Amino acid sequence: MELKIHPTRLPLIPDFERSQFSNGLTVRVLPDLSQELIKMVLTVKAGSIHSANKVAAEFSALVIEKGSTTRSANLIAQELDYYGVVFNQAVTQTFFRFSIQCLRKHFRDVLPIVADFILHPTYPESEVKLYAEQSKVNYRVSRMRPGRVVLDAMTSDYFAENSPFGRVTKEEDYDSINVQDIRDYQAKVFRPDISILSLGGCLGAEELKYIEHYFGENSWERPAEPFDNKIDVALRPVSQRYRHIDMPDAQQASVMFCLPMIEQGDKDYPAMYVTDYILGGGTLSSRLMSNIREKKGLTYGIQSYINGNCYWSRHNIVSEVNRDKVGVVIDEVSNEIRRMQEELVPEDELAMSLATLKGSFLSDFDGTLSCFDSMIPMMDGFGLTEEDIRRRHAVLETITSEDIMRCAQSYYNVDGYRIISAG
Repeated sequence: MELKIHPTRLPLIPDFERSQFSNGLTVRVLPDLSQELIKMVLTVKAGSIHSANKVAAEFSALVIEKGSTTRSANLIAQELDYYGVVFNQAVTQTFFRFSIQCLRKHFRDVLPIVADFILHPTYPESEVKLYAEQSKVNYRVSRMRPGRVVLDAMTSDYFAENSPFGRVTKEEDYDSINVQDIRDYQAKVFRPDISILSLGGCLGAEELKYIEHYFGENSWERPAEPFDNKIDVALRPVSQRYRHIDMPDAQQASVMFCLPMIEQGDKDYPAMYVTDYILGGGTLSSRLMSNIREKKGLTYGIQSYINGNCYWSRHNIVSEVNRDKVGVVIDEVSNEIRRMQEELVPEDELAMSLATLKGSFLSDFDGTLSCFDSMIPMMDGFGLTEEDIRRRHAVLETITSEDIMRCAQSYYNVDGYRIISAG
């Protein structure tokens, strides 16, 4: 029976309302008065590459709600729980993010609590020591896994020696971390001029005025000097295309391919995203899964993806295989990439991939708050605009097999990948 794919209407991508507080804090608002929820995300555009100790940024997030100058950790936890607040934090190489979600009726009570521990944390020494011990145990366990060993090795090999992007976490980072390291990091990067406050949901003039009271002019110390955001992103020259790290006790081997890639704001990125989705985008129907898992039975899973941030972009292919099959997998991956470059993708395969991607976009952008949740990581993590995101959607209506081949020929390079395996 022939599978019919019905046309799908893609969701509209809304524009944020933008303004700036007098202290330089950028504010973005995506209002939806039909919702009783308010979401708030504070992004500081300086992550672990800006901390002297590799884990100082991570710890500043983990411990930030464990006490402020006016509240204990227990009181903060009780208050957040009482008002049903969902609080999350995240740290990457390039940003530090807090997010809260609560009912509108509680927002006036919740905001001073959150502002207090975000802007005036104490980082209790006992909490820092506790997290250091827990993190060290987790680190030791992770280093027994080939996937973690490969990722750390690729990070070190990929970037130039002096680039902060090439730093990897070591056990001594957890041994040496202290409260002063965390405070130094916070003092350096917690600045309104490199931060963005994003708000979504049931927001009116009253709520915005209240937010400005806590995060506006008098809340943050105005920095005396401009923030130095010059970062060395140079790559290490490729001296050895493939290397293996021996782990005799490992049950399987992990293998990783890496290649410099166009950034997410590039005009060709939407088409390249579709191209890579067909190659190995995480579904059972991708080229890599169909060949290497389904036909040859060499792995339970293999995936390709493009990752990075505002500074760099990289194409990755990762899999776990039997140790004696690593060479076969490397050859088969190379064959599939060449096939993308030399043969047009059949129309039915392209149609199926586009239908799956459209369904994913419909789920991710279904309503104002879903748009908010999906757009903030793209905008803060990769510097995208609403128009960039619209282009990513629009290409699903216009891309052809010829576009796929052109992208594969332009941006894949079989002989340019760095490949590391461990196991």
